[in-house]
Amino acid sequence: LDVQLTKDGELVVFHDNTVDRVTGATGKVKDMTFAELRTLKLSGTEDIIPTFREVLELVDGKVPLLVELKGEDLNSALCPKVAELLQNYQGPYCVESFNPLLVKNIKKYLPHAYCGQLYTNVCRDKKKYSPLNLILSAMAFNFLAKPDFIAYNIKDRKAFPVLVATKLYKAPRFVWTVKTEEELETAHRLGEHPIFEN
Repeated sequence: LDVQLTKDGELVVFHDNTVDRVTGATGKVKDMTFAELRTLKLSGTEDIIPTFREVLELVDGKVPLLVELKGEDLNSALCPKVAELLQNYQGPYCVESFNPLLVKNIKKYLPHAYCGQLYTNVCRDKKKYSPLNLILSAMAFNFLAKPDFIAYNIKDRKAFPVLVATKLYKAPRFVWTVKTEEELETAHRLGEHPIFEN
């Protein structure tokens, strides 16, 4: 699940940075208040965007959680808020982010948590070669995060930054998203932990 902050500082569980794809509305989650987000329905249903607290209460330790911290800038204000809820959570979880600054910060608040660095070639995926995208694509700030694991896009398993980071930190390798039996077998053969669907 993906956690991000609303404009007024509420933690919500929502995958996309914008609400466009699944609500019929437009706008970035970080630019909308919690009250505004709560008026939106998901994919033509009566379901609404839940808070992180609501999701934790619903799951209640029944299954392990993989919590992704969303953040496309230097703002790490969600880290202490996420940590406060996870400190009292009674189930197993780990935390990850594409943003190494968020990984570094969450470890400050949850020093015993298992925390990972997500990777994809951001320049390729976003078709934009900004300075930030170049830095993320090169994994240039991983030394800040010191991740316990690296989780990378299946397209990037042989990318130079992935090879360097997994060797340098001796970090277990997770690969996403595995969609076929053949890809699953390949992941196991390569010693990767697959994140899969279907």
